Amino acid sequence: GLIPKLKIAILHSQINANKSEEIMLEFAKGNYQVLLCTSIVESGIHLPNANTIIIDNAQNFGLADLHQLRGRVGRGKKEGFCYFL
Repeated sequence: GLIPKLKIAILHSQINANKSEEIMLEFAKGNYQVLLCTSIVESGIHLPNANTIIIDNAQNFGLADLHQLRGRVGRGKKEGFCYFL
């Protein structure tokens, strides 16, 4: 692969609440470097080490949704980056 040691977690609304929480905790601990997910992260998740978000098909979201998603990154000491594709 392009980056063979990169660990990626996948999260979406079809995953039950307990498993979702487990995945988020593992990501927060640094056991995964990338969290690939749906807009489920829009609601109240605090991850201070997350510094970049890439939003695919941004034209399908409303301005308020994009603002909420962008707010998920850059909450810690690292500068945050948000890319709308």
